[in-house]
Amino acid sequence: MIPRPTFSRRSVLLGGLATVAAACGGGNGDSATPAVQTDDGTVFLQPGFADGLRSRPFLVAGRELVAPIFLAGGTGRPLQVDEIPASIDLEIRQGDQVVSTQTLPVRGDGILTPHYSPVFDVDVAGDFDAVSIIGGNAVGFSFRVGEAGETGHVQLGDTLRPVDTPTFAEPAGVDPVCTQLPDPCPFHEMTLTDAIGSGRPIVYLVATPAFCQTAICGPVVGMLTDRLAGRDDVAVVHAEVYRSVDVALTPDGVTESVTVYDLDYEPMQLCADAGGVVRSRLDFAWDTTELDRALAAIGIS
Repeated sequence: MIPRPTFSRRSVLLGGLATVAAACGGGNGDSATPAVQTDDGTVFLQPGFADGLRSRPFLVAGRELVAPIFLAGGTGRPLQVDEIPASIDLEIRQGDQVVSTQTLPVRGDGILTPHYSPVFDVDVAGDFDAVSIIGGNAVGFSFRVGEAGETGHVQLGDTLRPVDTPTFAEPAGVDPVCTQLPDPCPFHEMTLTDAIGSGRPIVYLVATPAFCQTAICGPVVGMLTDRLAGRDDVAVVHAEVYRSVDVALTPDGVTESVTVYDLDYEPMQLCADAGGVVRSRLDFAWDTTELDRALAAIGIS
């Protein structure tokens, strides 16, 4: 069993601040030599999701959800793939009870900031700890799992909610319709409402690539473009978070694409079958391997 570390309020806060830097700001190493090299020898394990301590929880009781976690150095700098183990063992605990133990491979194909992707599947709301041994030291963070009705997020098995998302032909006051640079992505030809009625599997991505062209949001739009641009067997819709973003990257108001789905984070991707039922989802950060798995859940390869 992994030794239980002591969490201070300061360590939790530092973890959260570094997570923000990691979220908006390869290949695997040798798993037999999981040395961690950092600026000052300090390593933090941090949630890459809304942990419920400083914000509304992403995780809810009775729902299986995958959410990213990151390793960062003492300055909050996200560690790169050549600085972290190829895999880690993670325990999820509630008090002294071990809820789950998972071995997690590093995820970093197609994105700049690598992460690990544990499965969170607990039946009751409450406070939990995530704990791992990194470089011989126990590290971790605390998080809260909310009640089932605490968020309005669409969950696996739910039906997509129709939204008349902005398109190139009908921008609906959103400017720009797509902030992907240097050119907009091709997924603004139909609304989400149209996609739901198309009789095809559906991919719905909410992200603002202009705000993190290289970290997460930009790469996930690019990955989806690489996989699905020009395909006619799947309906793909990308929606921006903000109604407008000026040349200084100053946002103004959020779009209906966000409010209808009760989102307080990005990016998010939902994959639904031809009946509009959500079969897979990706949240906060993912790599190409995770994208391919999500698409396979709706029969897209």
